[in-house]
Amino acid sequence: MGAFGGAEGIKRVLNYAANPLFRPTGVPTHKGFAYLDWAPVERLHIVPSVDLASNRWTLFTARPASQPQLYYRTGAYVNAGLRIDYAITDHVDIGIGGRNLFDDYYTLTDGFPEPGRTLFASIRARY
Repeated sequence: MGAFGGAEGIKRVLNYAANPLFRPTGVPTHKGFAYLDWAPVERLHIVPSVDLASNRWTLFTARPASQPQLYYRTGAYVNAGLRIDYAITDHVDIGIGGRNLFDDYYTLTDGFPEPGRTLFASIRARY
């Protein structure tokens, strides 16, 4: 069984005299990720994960060019995921899983919401 977690704080200060309303975009103040790799039996791995970030600045894009730029905060999010892998042989694994399991609506940049709940299946061959 193994686990990894990471968290970081990001502090950016940018003063732009030509545009005092300017905000640095795209980077949250806090971000973290953690997962646990649990193998209850040989060849089976269950990997829950959580990804979180605080809000970030983005630029409102649906505005006439004649209006001044408008920035807003996108909002924080917490996403949960789960992956289950099984080694059929020493060289072939199959897996199923999901991302954003609670179907949280969030956006990182104006006009582009992130995907809702997604499910997947995979097969991996090593040679």
